[in-house]
Amino acid sequence: MKNLLSLIVVCAILFATSINSFAGNTFNANSSTSKVEWVAKKVVGEHNGIVNVKDGSITLDGNNLTAASFNVDMTSIQVLDLKSDNEGLGKLTGHLKSDDFFSVEKHNTANFKMKSAKLKSNKMESGTKVLRYTVNGDLTIKGITKPTTFDVQVKDLGDKAEVYAFIKVDRTNYEIKYGSKNFFEGLGDKAIDNEFTLNVSLQLAK
Repeated sequence: MKNLLSLIVVCAILFATSINSFAGNTFNANSSTSKVEWVAKKVVGEHNGIVNVKDGSITLDGNNLTAASFNVDMTSIQVLDLKSDNEGLGKLTGHLKSDDFFSVEKHNTANFKMKSAKLKSNKMESGTKVLRYTVNGDLTIKGITKPTTFDVQVKDLGDKAEVYAFIKVDRTNYEIKYGSKNFFEGLGDKAIDNEFTLNVSLQLAK
């Protein structure tokens, strides 16, 4: 009887291990070293800054990216191209948090969740395994979810991973219409581009 119980326990452990192996390896983002850089352009120039990553994760099953997501803390949005003693810094930061742009008080988190990924390349670069994918998923900003597609680079470092992505976002799809020629006439040099970009950098570990 004891031998039978021991056999059952061993089989259960092996089964659980095989399931975990099949599920792949999950890496969780380090919120203190991960970041999202943004760039927004207008007729007479551009602004750039960062927002903090709250959390995120990816799952790799061999060379397959089977899951990926990240959440951004919109209350942390910063403008970096204006000096701290520039009186316009606080005004611009407050405007970005207002209902004209990201409605941060109502929607303090933006997020991305992957639906599928297609492997584009798998190479060794300077001794590091580098995987590149085209990713499809849902991007949620201001409580509005829209599908998006972009390329992702994953550096598999064993117990750690690094993820880099460049995402183009049409803000008008998320009801951010302020300063858009699509909705307002006579803006002249006050017009703001509909599209802004995000450079995502995630540092992850098992």
